[in-house]
Amino acid sequence: LIRNNLMKQYQEEFNLLKNKKNLSRQDIDNFRKTINEKIAIQQGGNKQIAASLSGLAMGSQILSDFKANVATMARFEESIMGIGIVGKKSFPEIMKLRDTMFDLGREIPRMTQDIADNIITIQRTGKTYEEAMTIIRNSSKLAVAGQESIKNATDVLNKVLVAFNIEAENSTAVMNSLHTSTINTPLDLHKIDEALRNAGAGMRNFIESTNKSGAELEDYKQRILDTTLSLVGGMTAMGMTASSAGVAVRNLGTKMLVMEKTAGKMFDED
Repeated sequence: LIRNNLMKQYQEEFNLLKNKKNLSRQDIDNFRKTINEKIAIQQGGNKQIAASLSGLAMGSQILSDFKANVATMARFEESIMGIGIVGKKSFPEIMKLRDTMFDLGREIPRMTQDIADNIITIQRTGKTYEEAMTIIRNSSKLAVAGQESIKNATDVLNKVLVAFNIEAENSTAVMNSLHTSTINTPLDLHKIDEALRNAGAGMRNFIESTNKSGAELEDYKQRILDTTLSLVGGMTAMGMTASSAGVAVRNLGTKMLVMEKTAGKMFDED
C-alpha cells in the first residue's frame, strides 16, 4: 500500500491528471519522470509504486492501465468521502479515514476497497461509523474463517444483528455463533440467511415480549439466536431445506408464545 509522504506526492500527481479529458503519452512520460525523481530522492519509496512505474512503456496499453489506476484511486477516494459523510465526520476526520482503511486492509486479508464499500452498506442500515467498524472487523473474520466473500459475511452478520435487535458491540458473540453453526451443521452463511428470513421474525417475538432489560436482555437475545441456529441446523441435518427449516422454526416459536399467553391467562383466572 502507498503510504506516508510518497503516497501524498503520488496522489497529488494523480489528481493533476485524473480530470484530464485528452490524456496523452507525453503526460505519461512526464508523470513517470516526476515520480521516478521523487522515488530516487526517497530511497524508502513503496515497492509497488516502483514496480508499476518500471513497467510503464509506450503504447496504448499504458493509457489503458493508467486510466484504470486513476479510476480505482478516484473510486476509493469517493468511498472514503461517503463513509465520512454518512458518519457525519468533519473534513479533518474524513482525511484520517484513509489511513484507517489502509491499516484495516493490512489487518484483514481482503481488498481495502471492498472493506470501505461494506462499511458504507452497514452505515446505511442506521449504524454509526464506530458500530460499522466493529461489525466489519467481525464480519471479516467470519469471511476468512468460512472462506466467504466479505460482502456475504457482512450482509448476513448485519442482518442477524438487525433481526434480533443485537447491539454492534456484541457482534463478536454473534460472529462466533454463526461460525459455529457453519462448522457443526450443514449450514453455510447463505443457508443461514435463507433460514432466518423465515425464522427471524417469529423468534424476535420472544425478545419483544420479555420484561428483561440491560445485560440480562442482551444475553437473552444471544440465547434466542443460538436456539434458532440450533433448531435450523438440526432440521437441515435431517434433510430439510434451509427455507423450510426457517418456516418450521417460525411456526414453532409462534405456537410457543400463544401457549404461554394462554397458560398465563388460565393462571390469572385461578
